[in-house]
Amino acid sequence: TFEANTRREAGPNFSVWQLTDQGTRGPVLGHDVCYPILNCEPVSNEVSCLGFDCGSDVKLREALQTCARSGTITGAIPERPLMLNGEDSFIYVFCPVYASGASPKKLNGFVVAMLESGTVLRNAYVPAGANKGLYVSASLWELDHVLQPTAFVTTSGFGPTRYKPRFLRADDYRLNLALPLFYFGKAFAVVMRAESAYLAENPLRLGRATCLIGGALTLLLAGFVGLLSNRRMALERQVCSRT
Repeated sequence: TFEANTRREAGPNFSVWQLTDQGTRGPVLGHDVCYPILNCEPVSNEVSCLGFDCGSDVKLREALQTCARSGTITGAIPERPLMLNGEDSFIYVFCPVYASGASPKKLNGFVVAMLESGTVLRNAYVPAGANKGLYVSASLWELDHVLQPTAFVTTSGFGPTRYKPRFLRADDYRLNLALPLFYFGKAFAVVMRAESAYLAENPLRLGRATCLIGGALTLLLAGFVGLLSNRRMALERQVCSRT
């Protein structure tokens, strides 16, 4: 069998498995074609990954089938992700591997990269060695034309925030910015938002005071301009009456 042949290289404990509803290992059920992980880097993750059937997850299976059909790099967010180093917010990116020199091309398998999206988001806007205080946080949302946005991962200490589905605007109206991302035939949004530390150093009352002062200066300037305009008109009338 496939497992018996693979044990000669992978070791006597190798087996193909899937995650159960309880998050534990279980036998592969419900489909004939499997996509098990046969090699893993770094080696420290072998215990958690080796033998896992990526095809046992519906979203990963769809991504693998798309990758095999199109021959392009494809990615997906699994319904039940693996837990690696205490993290489970991974994006699985698949790349097809073909036999060298074969014509027509013969698919040998896939390479999968598991991207820990929380680290990717954090490093994207926090420079190395910088103060990592939560002045700004980011969250990644998966968008769907039918379902409401789904929060996949967030760097905020307060967890995902409820957003209005149409505009991805925070219900508490804190400063936020939504940026669209289109990858792997899917739509995502990265939402950047101000955190408590930023709001504490830049309180809203300062903005209100600035608006009030600006409004008062605008009224004074408008009054001064109006006064000059009226004075000019009065002088013109005097000149006309004396000539």
